[in-house]
Amino acid sequence: MPTKILRSSWTAGRMDGLPGPVLVSITDFAPRRRSDLPGIYRAARRLSAGWQELEGAHGMWLWAERNGRRCGAVAVWRDHHALRGFVGWPPHVEIMGPTAAGAG
Repeated sequence: MPTKILRSSWTAGRMDGLPGPVLVSITDFAPRRRSDLPGIYRAARRLSAGWQELEGAHGMWLWAERNGRRCGAVAVWRDHHALRGFVGWPPHVEIMGPTAAGAG
C-alpha cells in the first residue's frame, strides 16, 4: 500500500527562478512520537519564514507522511556552500542544537 505524503506550498528563496546548476537536499526525520510532529512543523515554519535572507536558497517545501512516522524537507540550493550556510545559520543551529553547525 503506497504511503500518503503531505507537503507544504513552495517557499521561495532569493535564487528562485534563476537558471543554473543546483544542489537538492532532502531531510528525512523519524520523530520518536507522533505527538512531536506539531512542534517539529512549527519549528520548520519558523525557519521557512526567514528563507528570503538565506544566500543561495532557491526554495523549499516541507513534507510528512500522513501516518506521522517520517517528515522532512526538500530544499534547492545554488551550491554546497549555500547549504552549509543554512546548516550554520543561527536560527537553524538554535533549533537543531550545537551539533548542527558541525554536521555534514
